[in-house]
Amino acid sequence: MAAKAGTTNLFQNPILEKLTRTSPAVAYTYYLAVALFLFVVNFWINDYTVAQLVGLFFIGLLYWTLFEYVFHRFVFHHVSESERGKKIAYTLHGVHHDYPLDKDRLIMPPLPWTILVAVLLGIYYAIGGELALAFMAGKLIGYLGYIFVHFQVHVPNTPKLLKKQKIHHAIHHYQFDNKAFGVSSPLWDHIFMTMPPKESFSLGLEKKEHG
Repeated sequence: MAAKAGTTNLFQNPILEKLTRTSPAVAYTYYLAVALFLFVVNFWINDYTVAQLVGLFFIGLLYWTLFEYVFHRFVFHHVSESERGKKIAYTLHGVHHDYPLDKDRLIMPPLPWTILVAVLLGIYYAIGGELALAFMAGKLIGYLGYIFVHFQVHVPNTPKLLKKQKIHHAIHHYQFDNKAFGVSSPLWDHIFMTMPPKESFSLGLEKKEHG
């Protein structure tokens, strides 16, 4: 699959276009603050022990890896037959596959992120009540870990610690876009049998992302 250098505009309107771009600084300030706020609120508004809340936090953290896999595979890579559906799919994720080195589009923008978090938190709260807050905090920290990995595997001089993730993700971009959906972890690719062929890992695909 051929990747293009540079970037492209998704909207003619400059305000809408600006809303499609995000810097890591936003994620590690606003997104982190929301996660910490949810955990602190959960701690102060009920009688759950610290151990219980920390347990819920880590369950949410683990759940993020599954959510990441499912969302990437079935939402971002949903195949639509309608032109509107194709446009939505391209806006959500297709543009990233066309321009994988565009640093401004490696992180979900604040507006859709906030709406998605609010909707999911409402669903989790309806299911688990106040326990949803610590759970959601863990899930959001998992998302921040994903952001860190995803950003690092798309830039030059990726840390050696993330070399395997870089190759795994490069295979998804350049050889098998129907495999290797896990970004922060290949765990669910193993479980759901979407790991790419073993020989793909020896092809040095990381060079296609300029180191």
